[in-house]
Amino acid sequence: RKMTEMLTTALVQTGRFVVLERAAIQDVRDEMAVTAELGNDKTAVKKGNVMGAQILVRAAVTEFAPHRKSGGSGISLGGIRVGGSQDTAAVTLDVRFFDPNTSQVLFSETAEGTSKSEAQAIGFSVGSFGFGG
Repeated sequence: RKMTEMLTTALVQTGRFVVLERAAIQDVRDEMAVTAELGNDKTAVKKGNVMGAQILVRAAVTEFAPHRKSGGSGISLGGIRVGGSQDTAAVTLDVRFFDPNTSQVLFSETAEGTSKSEAQAIGFSVGSFGFGG
């Protein structure tokens, strides 16, 4: 659901597409019913005005690895500890545009992305008291 929202926003922001709402089409039907019963002729949503799509878009996350590479290390000397860790996540997204009249795929693309995070830690201890962060 979130990916649909992000893809819709990205397509609209290009300024190259007229994006039609289909995920919430029931909201359109509900508004049509309410305005047909209670609305006035000037502002009522009228049957027959919904546009047909020239291109349909499908997208799928085909790979998601939240911890593709992870690791850490550290050293302790006396009462002092120093260390760190890192983690790499990866996602692959496949997008295709196709003609609803012929089912011909007009465009297909794979996009990959990664995200890295790192953390450092330090701590010390004296006797039975310790502190770290």
